[in-house]
Amino acid sequence: MKAKTKNSKIPMFDGMPARVGKFGVLIPDAEFCMLMQNRMSRSPRGPVLSASSKLKRLRGLMGGKASFGFGRVAGPGFSILTIRHQVGPVQIYWLADASDPQIWTAIDTWRANRQVPVALLENGEAIYAVPEIDWTPGVSTSGIDEFRSECGRDMSVPFVEFCLVLTKSGIIERQVTSDLEGIKLSHVEVNILIPERLTQYVGAPLSMGGPPVIVLPDSPVSGELH
Repeated sequence: MKAKTKNSKIPMFDGMPARVGKFGVLIPDAEFCMLMQNRMSRSPRGPVLSASSKLKRLRGLMGGKASFGFGRVAGPGFSILTIRHQVGPVQIYWLADASDPQIWTAIDTWRANRQVPVALLENGEAIYAVPEIDWTPGVSTSGIDEFRSECGRDMSVPFVEFCLVLTKSGIIERQVTSDLEGIKLSHVEVNILIPERLTQYVGAPLSMGGPPVIVLPDSPVSGELH
């Protein structure tokens, strides 16, 4: 699937040195339809969970059963939500800021629709899927919802700083397990989901292709792995 693209220069900001990492964003459904020129078998109902990936490699690995799920990782003084999309032996992993109301709004929309639109992007092309989630509004419950209370404070900058350290360490790739019984993971990608309140610091949108660059403002809080 080919997306519209346009040239963009990476802006620089005052703050911490530029970081290159694997980042994801939530793309509004209408914006995604314009990006994809409406060439999807199923139009998104709600924000599209996206990430940059090496699509040629993924196409050679993905196939078979699929699953989608949520979890939580403890950070230094804040919580990190985990979002997992697995297709066969491939698992795409997002780390999300539990203090960000936008994340919870997206989760509530996905739950109400019982599906999550997912797009993996590279150089204007996309692998697009709409995995279903096992959720009955008003009946189903999840342990991650207890962390909604963290929305009262903005931890977005220390969240990204800590997650940059976490993703660079490779800990998640080494410890993650398959969500599909009888299927062993052969490929795991971990992304940091950038909230809208930090997109001003991202040098180029994911749809442009190439690794996004983020320049964060100075943060009084930093996390270390022990």
